[in-house]
Amino acid sequence: MVASALGANPVILTDRHTTSAEANLAANRHNIPPSRDVSVSRLEWGQDVSRFRPPFELILAADVVYVEDTFPLLIRSLGELSDSNTVILLSCKHRYERDNRFFELLHSNFNSEVLWSEERNLKLYNVRKKPQKPDTVHLTHNPSS
Repeated sequence: MVASALGANPVILTDRHTTSAEANLAANRHNIPPSRDVSVSRLEWGQDVSRFRPPFELILAADVVYVEDTFPLLIRSLGELSDSNTVILLSCKHRYERDNRFFELLHSNFNSEVLWSEERNLKLYNVRKKPQKPDTVHLTHNPSS
């Protein structure tokens, strides 16, 4: 909702279970300018995201790195919701060694840099999808034809 107050439009709040997000939006709707389109939608990582009409300019993700089994699904969803121009701001706390595995997987398709860090291992990352390499086409030239 802060993104909306700062001018982002539309804004889609997502969660696996939307009850908290819906309650938060209802409680704070009065702070959102009427011209802003803010909605809540269910998002389960790894599921079809086409209804969101990606790619997005900005994705804000907080506290999403916690269950190792979901790391590939989260990365897949981030990939499908973004392109190389999308800014992904990812905030997470490095709690366990397994959290490093998330970043190992992430770096196969994304670049990241730490924008902010504090001593309790809470970090804010700027994540960008790596540009897609175009398929290489090999043309041959036959001067005798």
